Amino acid sequence: MKYALSIIAVLLVLLITATAVISSIIMDGKDKVTISAETIYGDESAARGITLDMDTNYRRYLFWHTRYSVDAPETVQTEYTFYDIQQRFEHVDNSHPMEMQDDIKYGFDKSLNWGITKAYNELYAQVKPGEQKEMEITLSDYYDYYPLSVFINLPGSYKGWSSHVLYSSDESLKNDHGRYITPFTEYFRIPVLPESRLIISIGKSISGDSVSTGGGYSGEDHYYITTHSVKTEDAFYFVFDAHTNTDRLVDTSLIKGGFGIYKLPYTHSGKEYEVLVDSLQTVFTLDPYAYIIELEISDDGRLMYLYTIENGIYTLTVIDATTYKQVQKLQIGKVGEREDRYSHYRGDGFITFMLDRFDLYVYTQNPDGTYSFGFKTEIDRNDEEIYYLSKADLFLNCDGERLVVCKLDTNKTDYSTYSLSMMVYTKDGLQYRGRYTPSLMAGGKSNDTVYFSNYDYLTITFE
Repeated sequence: MKYALSIIAVLLVLLITATAVISSIIMDGKDKVTISAETIYGDESAARGITLDMDTNYRRYLFWHTRYSVDAPETVQTEYTFYDIQQRFEHVDNSHPMEMQDDIKYGFDKSLNWGITKAYNELYAQVKPGEQKEMEITLSDYYDYYPLSVFINLPGSYKGWSSHVLYSSDESLKNDHGRYITPFTEYFRIPVLPESRLIISIGKSISGDSVSTGGGYSGEDHYYITTHSVKTEDAFYFVFDAHTNTDRLVDTSLIKGGFGIYKLPYTHSGKEYEVLVDSLQTVFTLDPYAYIIELEISDDGRLMYLYTIENGIYTLTVIDATTYKQVQKLQIGKVGEREDRYSHYRGDGFITFMLDRFDLYVYTQNPDGTYSFGFKTEIDRNDEEIYYLSKADLFLNCDGERLVVCKLDTNKTDYSTYSLSMMVYTKDGLQYRGRYTPSLMAGGKSNDTVYFSNYDYLTITFE
């Protein structure tokens, strides 16, 4: 026992010593940050005037803000801050502030005998201890319209309601949920596909006390409601796609205000929010044949941007968020059949579209918020850097003539080294690709203890 304790003590000392050594190395170099630049393709002169502002940290105690100018690589500017308490920075994802979903419940519930819960209860009564049974059901035998659930995400307030609760034996819960979910079920009456079929299963343990359930669609065609939403100071705006799994249309003719973009107002006083479900309305009518890709809103809440595919064309519709009038409609270009081959990235003053995996279309923003075509370029077909335009992985900026794309680059042979990969595109294609490595992220004794910080750790600017 004493021997084991001695070993633990030695290991603890070694760990503390190693941490102290690494900390000492980091602290010694805290104000001596350099950045090494490596040209992978082209000439760095194509990146003149570009400045990179990077945020890095050491175990969330020591933080650096480093500015690197391509024009002056020898004068790296660094500011650092040390905290004696580990800092936590939470990224707030506002990409889906409101969601409406179809709410098919899987599993039995003795207190609820509605929807496919009724089918589960019927199957449960047939299964003996130690047995497992399954059966196929037709969804339309249990629902006339798709049941709904709604989720609201506001600062410090998360709310959710389900239409299944309307049939609960809990009267207080039913009344509370009913006040909010009933307006949705009355507004969005979408008939269940008559051919949608599911397999449900129930198994009981030998004692009969433990029950396992399963379920899922068994046919080829089914429908899921997928919502895209944005939020302003007083309302949510949302839209959903009307296509089934096999690209057929569900029946949207019974939606009260027609198919389109919907407005759900809310009020707030301090941290108290009230969602005005009775004021739900359709504010912009859409053709249900359009495939809905995304809905975004400008930083000032003045304009909404709706991305769709219409007749095989990637389309951007700009909508006034006050009058709900169409401001602009741009047909960008044809898309391929695979969804991973088309995407977009809306930045400060520009939008870039990727179509058919290799074609990049760059549009610059006008003072009135509309967009004008800038240039088209093509990704190098041997390029392994860009697969999909995503703000989760990439940082982009554009000066009208150059599109700059940056992403995290990990050394494939030394995983303790982290760098930034930067690509510069013009109308003539890729002009430059370089790798930029901060000294404290270059492996060696500091290993992998220094990382890029937070979600927005990089800013690209032009001088």
